[in-house]
Formats: sequence, structure tokens, C-alpha cells
Amino acid sequence: MNMQCQMELQKPKDSIHGKGAFKMKLSDIKTLVEISEQYKIPLKTLQSRLKNLDEDIDFKRLGRGQSTILSPEGIYKITK
Repeated sequence: MNMQCQMELQKPKDSIHGKGAFKMKLSDIKTLVEISEQYKIPLKTLQSRLKNLDEDIDFKRLGRGQSTILSPEGIYKITK
């Protein structure tokens, strides 16, 4: 079984960086396609859920025809 599939989704904890903020590694950032494959959620469903998230905090659109990337907090919000 893939190591990513075994990963348990955890709600971000409060830290010294502010409420819900935590230190993030580059490997914590995922694209919509990666989330779709990992959690078996259709890509169109994830795209429609983006309207419930805060752009530039939970996710970032890289440009037309490019990937949309999500922070760990954005991943938590979009998959719950």
C-alpha cells in the first residue's frame, strides 16, 4: 500500500505562528490531482469545493492551465 494512502488526515493545531498555522514543508503541499488520486474524490468535486476555501491561504492557483496547489490546512478543509 502506498505510504501516502496510509497517512492519516490531521486537523492543523494552534501554534506559536498563529491559530491553525504550523510549519510547513514543501512535501506537505499537494496539487488537486494528487488529492483526487489519494482520497478517491473526483477532480470536478474538488474544483467545486475551492469556492469554500480562502485563496492565497488554503490554496493558490498557479495560472491558466496550471496546477492548483493546496496547503495542509486547505487539504484538510477540502477533504472533510
